[in-house]
Amino acid sequence: ILLPGAQKVREIARGLSVRAYYLVGTGDIDGAISHSIALHRIGRISMRGGTLIEGLVGIAVDNIGCGVDQAILLHGNPSTEQLKLLAAGLGALPEAASLGVKINRCERFMFLDTTITIAKKGPGALSVLDDLSGTAAKGNEVLENVIYGLAGPLIKWDEVLKRANKWYDRIYAITQMEEPSARCAAFAVADRELEKTIAKAKDPSGLAVSLLFGGQSPSDIATEQLGTTLIALLLPAMNAAVSAEDQMHMRLELSKVAIAVEQFKFDNGEYPDRLEAIVPKYLTSIPRDDFGPGAVSYVKNNKFVRVYSFGRNLNDDGSLSYEDNTEPRSDDLRVTLWESKKPSK
Repeated sequence: ILLPGAQKVREIARGLSVRAYYLVGTGDIDGAISHSIALHRIGRISMRGGTLIEGLVGIAVDNIGCGVDQAILLHGNPSTEQLKLLAAGLGALPEAASLGVKINRCERFMFLDTTITIAKKGPGALSVLDDLSGTAAKGNEVLENVIYGLAGPLIKWDEVLKRANKWYDRIYAITQMEEPSARCAAFAVADRELEKTIAKAKDPSGLAVSLLFGGQSPSDIATEQLGTTLIALLLPAMNAAVSAEDQMHMRLELSKVAIAVEQFKFDNGEYPDRLEAIVPKYLTSIPRDDFGPGAVSYVKNNKFVRVYSFGRNLNDDGSLSYEDNTEPRSDDLRVTLWESKKPSK
């Protein structure tokens, strides 16, 4: 699937972000804020596209915007009016389109259309796979060879389509779970089942055993084998996509909290000792951490001041993230408001 618009969005976002960081460096904070809001809005526009790819590009652009927000707060020394301007811009953003809906509609119909094309034109139609991305087994020659060997008059194509629809129904139901931890657990179960499906499709001895001892007709066995193979090839990497969506939402919430903390500091001369101090004057309430058991976290010490979320591993890593190169790897999402300068070597 050619999506030239998504590529253009990436190029525009790169240019805006470079310009935004330049504006922060030169002290034009009003200009940097306008660029940040533009990035967030462009991300939302991209997410309105029907495909999963457009949604993921939109998430990436929105995250670039959050990076600019971080630079404004950490290096821009914004005034109270500029903080209000940034907060108002983030608060007025349109709601992000759901990736779950894209998976349920566009990705599902692309799968069904590809399967119908193979049924009509034969396994040579597998060339369409070269245009798909994010699949569980993209470019797997073993699986593609299975399709070349099985696709033919033995296949009950309606059963193949029904099998795929059951998977998409299941995946969509998981995306609608409100608790990220519950979604993560459900995706883990689905991923394990998918891995078993891929392993089964790769193993030619499994087909022979089914033929000899399974009590099924050759048509039923070939249909099941082909159906599971197509699922392995075409089903998007759902868990990673939905996790990216959760992280985008959390980064935006952290930016809003960080702005409120900075407003407190502007008025009181120092950062609050606890997040509760910014409520209700600077923020109506402390948002929930989608990856933790309660509200988002806050740390203030002699090294840094940060607001943070537990991140995808669901553990409190004390605001440490991938950038810190810890072992094991920490993955908290964070916004740094102040950090001590490292001594020069």
